[in-house]
Amino acid sequence: MKLHILRHAKTNQESKTGRDYDRDLLPKGEKQCKILKHHFEEHLGPIKMIFCSSAVRTRSTLKLVDKHIKFKDVTFLDELYLADFKKILSILNAHSINEDVLLVGHNYGISDLTHYLTDFDIELRTGEYVCIDFKDLNLNEISKSTGTICDRFRPMP
Repeated sequence: MKLHILRHAKTNQESKTGRDYDRDLLPKGEKQCKILKHHFEEHLGPIKMIFCSSAVRTRSTLKLVDKHIKFKDVTFLDELYLADFKKILSILNAHSINEDVLLVGHNYGISDLTHYLTDFDIELRTGEYVCIDFKDLNLNEISKSTGTICDRFRPMP
């Protein structure tokens, strides 16, 4: 089982509403998504489940990356918005599947989760993607130091 983690693409610093939750992508972020889409088409196998923060920037990132890939089984979760790694892990651990999963979220939760699961010190930048391989573990079995990073990519428009 592999966990694919994607940090949202580059965003505006403010939104029209003034709420952080409503920030949308910059043109640079949209370009990052196009490059990510091509990387995913070449390197991403079938994805069983997708967990995506319900914030505008994560939804926009997923939508642009997904334009031609056509992901299925997307779950948008308010709880993923700026969640810490413990919250994210509890959401993932609630599912007993042994198929690839995509997580689209925010820092610092996703970077801390990656570090926790792999012991690799990492800070995911906007638009950055990392894939963690857990061999034969189910999603509900992943925990500290059980994964290995097998792919890492950041689009540079």
